[in-house]
Amino acid sequence: MSSIYSRRNVLRVCGAGLCLGITGLGGCSEVLSSRELGHFVEVFNLMKSTETFVVEVTNRDGERLYRREFRLSGDKGEEGTEAFSGVPARITVTSDRYGTIRRKWPETDCGSNSAGGADLYLTAKGVQVQPDCSTQYLE
Repeated sequence: MSSIYSRRNVLRVCGAGLCLGITGLGGCSEVLSSRELGHFVEVFNLMKSTETFVVEVTNRDGERLYRREFRLSGDKGEEGTEAFSGVPARITVTSDRYGTIRRKWPETDCGSNSAGGADLYLTAKGVQVQPDCSTQYLE
């Protein structure tokens, strides 16, 4: 009889531990899902020379959502830049080499895992902008 009692205790303790574990995970998923996705710009200098340039993203009304100056050595890139919110409509690159170049923000169909971003490539032929569906969150 004592072996049944000890088995019940073991089951009771394990069941309580399982419930606590599930409850703990539920709280974690709420914290993770409450993070807001953000847009982003990743830049790549595909030329041999060091380039300094400014990237600015604006919405339809011309309001600035993002602005940053980059200085990249040749064949270098910068990924994981800070995310920003809003609805981007235009991306502008200003440099001594290219002057001011304006492009439409790239269309993305990233689903629920990404707000959508832009990969910006400086090449000998000019500036290229392509969509990126990496996941980045607002700070």
